Formats: sequence, structure tokens, C-alpha cells
Amino acid sequence: MQCPRCGHENANSSTFCEQCSSPLSVTEVTPEQAEYKAPPPSLLNGHKKLSLAPPSPPSPPLEHNQVVPPAHPVPPPSSYPQNVTPTRIGIFSGMLYFIGTIIAIVGLLGALTTLGSGTVIGLLGLLLTLIVMTISIVFFVRLRYRASILRWWQRIMWIAGATLAAFLALILEVIISPHSSLTLYYTAFVLLLYGLSWTAIALW
Repeated sequence: MQCPRCGHENANSSTFCEQCSSPLSVTEVTPEQAEYKAPPPSLLNGHKKLSLAPPSPPSPPLEHNQVVPPAHPVPPPSSYPQNVTPTRIGIFSGMLYFIGTIIAIVGLLGALTTLGSGTVIGLLGLLLTLIVMTISIVFFVRLRYRASILRWWQRIMWIAGATLAAFLALILEVIISPHSSLTLYYTAFVLLLYGLSWTAIALW
């Protein structure tokens, strides 16, 4: 075999040139041998071929005090359904409230009449009634959206208990001290507390 580099004639079994040590037999690689394609894998147990998604690009590094946005945008609060309505004071509770206010006013007027009678006392009683009614209406309007705790039957039970307590207090006062003027003061005070208890139970 002749060396392509120096032209020296070598034996056919020689791999390198005996004079310049150049390789003699260079195996040329054909394109069919260079490109090898593996056969596609067979489907196992009838399963479908899974498609692999390309990897997602890496996220950039966060800066200081930078907030990561959520993957799914959260709708604003205004888009939620407004199913919850504010609980108002019912008609039954309002009736109990103003009945209690009238009872309390009667108690105040009863205490005022013990001071005497006349035009001045009458005008003072009318002014006191107007003031109490105005304050009670303003207070009721401000608390009309307040959530009630008691149910209607619970309010009736509490009012029945308050009525029984006021009745026993009046009987006890008559038994202990049957004096007329003291009885008027005591009765007016009991009526005042009884009316306030009605208003408290109505708003509770």
C-alpha cells in the first residue's frame, strides 16, 4: 500500500506508514452511517403517546419589595354576588321599642306630677315628653341596621319576665310602705325602669 503522504510502498497489512508514520487506511463515513435514527417506541398496553411540553423559560429574579402577581387574576370585590343583605330591626322589635319608650315617658310624667300641678308642670311635662321622644327616634334610626340577637319568642319571654318583676316590685312596695307619696315615686321609678327594659329587649 502506497503512502499518500510520502509515497513509500508499505505492506498491505500496515496501518501506518513505515517511513512517515502517517495513517494509511482511513475509513470514510457515509451519510447513511453518520445519521442514525432510532425507531419510535412501541405503544405499551394500548396507551397513547404522551406529548412532552417544552420547558418553560426561567423566571427573572425578583427585585427588592417586588410583589409576584398571582397566576390566576382575582376578581375585584365588586364582582362578587351581593347575596348578603344587612339585617334590620323588624317591625315587631320597633313596636316593642316605642311601647317601651311610652311606658318610660309615663314613668317620668308620674314622677313629675308628684312635684305639684299647674301650667308650669304641664309645660315641663310636655317639653320632657318631646325631648325623650326625639332622642328615642334618633337612637332607633341610628340602630336600624343593627343585627338582632334575640328571636321574637325570646323577646316575648324576656318581656314577660320583666313584667312579672315589675308587678312583684309594686306589690312588695305596697306591703312594706303603703305611704301615698312614696308609692307614687316608687311606682314612677318602676315604670321608668320597666319601659327602659322594653327598649333594651327590643334592640337586643
